[in-house]
Amino acid sequence: MRKLLRTSGSIIAVLAGMSAAAAFAQDNAKEAPGPGASQGEIVVTGTRRNDLKAADSAQPIDIITGAELLEKGTADMNDLLRTEVPSLNVQRLVSNDGAVFTRPFSLRGLPPDQTLVLVNGKRRHRGATVQFTNVPYIRGSQGPDLSAIPSIAIGQLEVLRDGASALYGSDAIAGVLNFGLRRDREGGLLIARYGQFYKGDGEDFLVQGNVGLPFTDAGFVNISGEYVNASTTSRGIQRPDAQALIDAGVQDVPVPAQRWGNPESEAARIFVNAGIELSDEMEFYTFGNYSWSRGTTAFFYRNPDASFISTSIPLTNTPGGQRFSFRQLFPGGFTPDFGATVTDAALAAGGIPTTRGSLAMNTNQFPIQNVYIREAVLDADGVATTKIIGTVFENHADAYAKDCQF
Repeated sequence: MRKLLRTSGSIIAVLAGMSAAAAFAQDNAKEAPGPGASQGEIVVTGTRRNDLKAADSAQPIDIITGAELLEKGTADMNDLLRTEVPSLNVQRLVSNDGAVFTRPFSLRGLPPDQTLVLVNGKRRHRGATVQFTNVPYIRGSQGPDLSAIPSIAIGQLEVLRDGASALYGSDAIAGVLNFGLRRDREGGLLIARYGQFYKGDGEDFLVQGNVGLPFTDAGFVNISGEYVNASTTSRGIQRPDAQALIDAGVQDVPVPAQRWGNPESEAARIFVNAGIELSDEMEFYTFGNYSWSRGTTAFFYRNPDASFISTSIPLTNTPGGQRFSFRQLFPGGFTPDFGATVTDAALAAGGIPTTRGSLAMNTNQFPIQNVYIREAVLDADGVATTKIIGTVFENHADAYAKDCQF
């Protein structure tokens, strides 16, 4: 009987301790808001209502504030989303055609052109690159270039991690990314950052700025811009065939023969968002962007024994006459550069009634992208220079669209 009483007393003590711990945790939860505090924000993605909160939505919606994006150690929108959205993946490809510069993202394991990207609730145009990668589910897709959107221009990002084809169409099978631009009409922000990797390469320089200006008493103009300059990194080892040439005593073999790492990149981007209330029932809006970027990465190594370098070319029509071989210029082979220049511009304008219904007229200019190959060439004095030897891809298109929603 005494043993039974001791056991019962122990159970009661444990239950009392658990109740006290639960009450203490509940009090702390009331005092300090947790990560879900943003669920009280109003969302406009995946719904036709204008008063829906994320916590009340029947669909999974992630809300990422602009302050959270600026707290990260990178300004590339692809890398920011990779860390903030668990179901979004994006890779850093090295020698994979245009995917090196227009990085394809994947939401819920689907291609980038099956995710609807919106800016202020309006469809974002696709990039000019048709992906030609070794990733099977991305090959042949054509999605928007997320890196053209500066992180400092974002006020709130809404991520719908569920299919919304019934509401938006077939391009929202994977989900929706809605970038809400800043609407501040006063104040400013300036960010400067410099860094590099511990190995001593990959120098990165970033300058971002944002300013809000009043536009009459009922409007605003918000301007955001950034400049990025990043150097290359090298994390690979020497190719076995190149190392075999070095061991055989062949001169001028590049080390490493084929670099494996981040490309060299430079970009300048600007985003403008403006709006004004024309009356109690009508609001005018306009926003647009201009982005310029270039990048260069290492292409595949040209082995002097296994490529056109070793081909002997006759210089005359006389049998046994003088001949030429590129091996005379590149005895150890060479590695060409693969580069791209991307120019992206867009403009949208329209009027939105503050009551039920909307009418918007958008003008979008689709991006221009040129992808080219550069190779090192020796002149008569033996000085090496780079020269563009061909354009691989070029695209330029303009479009005009009207959206009417009631």
